[in-house]
Amino acid sequence: MSLQDDRTLDCIANDNNISPSTVNRYLDQSRAIASLIKQELPINMALGEFRGVNQQLHFICIDNDGNHKIQAILPDRYKRTIENYFLSFPIQERARVKTISMDLNSYYKEIARRLFPNAQIIIDRFHIVAILTRAFNQYRAQVMKRFEKTSRNYRLLKFSWRLYLVSEKKLSNVNAYYDRHIRQQVTSNERVDLGLLVDERLMADYNVMQSIMTTVIWMA
Repeated sequence: MSLQDDRTLDCIANDNNISPSTVNRYLDQSRAIASLIKQELPINMALGEFRGVNQQLHFICIDNDGNHKIQAILPDRYKRTIENYFLSFPIQERARVKTISMDLNSYYKEIARRLFPNAQIIIDRFHIVAILTRAFNQYRAQVMKRFEKTSRNYRLLKFSWRLYLVSEKKLSNVNAYYDRHIRQQVTSNERVDLGLLVDERLMADYNVMQSIMTTVIWMA
């Protein structure tokens, strides 16, 4: 059980009152039970990355069917590392893959097209929404910094910023509350409208973001 944790061999040995060499022996036995190198690829795969030890980014590939089992974790997310891993499988095995889900990383798409001839590439909708909201937030912050911190416009854009990122269909036109930052009774929909009136481009960006988000959710 201890081998499942991200800990040193010495630490595991101390906790279990055994020697590090004994821990190594158990580790070798566990490798025999669950092979580290899988001989088959999932029919439906998902590619991505995560931050591991020391904030290092690692590539991860999982089975995108119901079990979501990990296919592989690579020490980095460099293009050559990923290619070498998948090229260790024969073309007949790679041709079995039907779908590959991924974010908008450009070389993931390039690798998928080149190494998996029959796979359909699926872009994760979450990343599309994340890019939209990040871009909108960056411009909102730029507009906000044009005003004095004590001004009403600054407070409109500084506070309750999460409301701008919510689907407009979830904003209320009925339930009013007192917003202490602008010293006014408003509904969540009115609060967003007041902020958007500060800048014409901000309102245009908001409408585009909401339109795409609605389309993406509808397609899901």
